[in-house]
Amino acid sequence: MTASSKLDFVTLDVFTAKPYQGNPLAIVRIPNGHVLSQEQKQTIAREFNLSETTFLHEKAAATEDDEWTVDIFMTSKELPFAGHPTVGTACYILGQSARERGIQSGTMKAKFNLKAGRVDLQYGSWLPGSIEYEACADL
Repeated sequence: MTASSKLDFVTLDVFTAKPYQGNPLAIVRIPNGHVLSQEQKQTIAREFNLSETTFLHEKAAATEDDEWTVDIFMTSKELPFAGHPTVGTACYILGQSARERGIQSGTMKAKFNLKAGRVDLQYGSWLPGSIEYEACADL
């Protein structure tokens, strides 16, 4: 990433339906093919100054699998796994995917690849914000 590169991001509140309540989370979207160093991710997480920031590595446009790599950072270090950033990032990206595909009912299944291992996700598109996940790693 060059100094002039721009990354899309969103901040959201996890575990609440009310703005400015719940657990805040920043999600930074990393376009497919872009690489950020650990130092760059740590610097960005420090700048947000939230308990956690996730880095969502976009999948290739031609990929049909709902599988993403996600890195989780605190202001001081990377974490292999954390619940609130995993749930928040999953609700964000799976909700957006369901809207983009016009899915209004049923269940979407997906996977996150975290430093701790794979996390299987199940998103109920009929109830925005509901997510079930199973960590398949030895945590």
